[in-house]
Amino acid sequence: MRAARRPDGKARARRAERPVMKPDPGQWLDRLVRLSSRPGVSLAMVAAIALVDYTIPQQELAFLPRALVDEPCHLATALIVLGALTRRRGRQPRSCRIFAASIA
Repeated sequence: MRAARRPDGKARARRAERPVMKPDPGQWLDRLVRLSSRPGVSLAMVAAIALVDYTIPQQELAFLPRALVDEPCHLATALIVLGALTRRRGRQPRSCRIFAASIA
């Protein structure tokens, strides 16, 4: 394979290839907890949960629509608790605990 040439006839230096970084599953959870530890974000999630609970008549819904409405509220509640723990302790819980709280 020949090297690519510039208009002046000199060979171009190849750029060093960057190593492919595999995404760390704990990294996005850490970012999410760090974001939810901000008081304004926590209050917005509480307001969204209250809005959903008081405006959508969940008792009249079938199982699947009720689950689709209620499950994001459960996740928001877990994030509020993890954010409060992060604010209180001054550091984040370990990634395995964050993952366990978010899927429970």
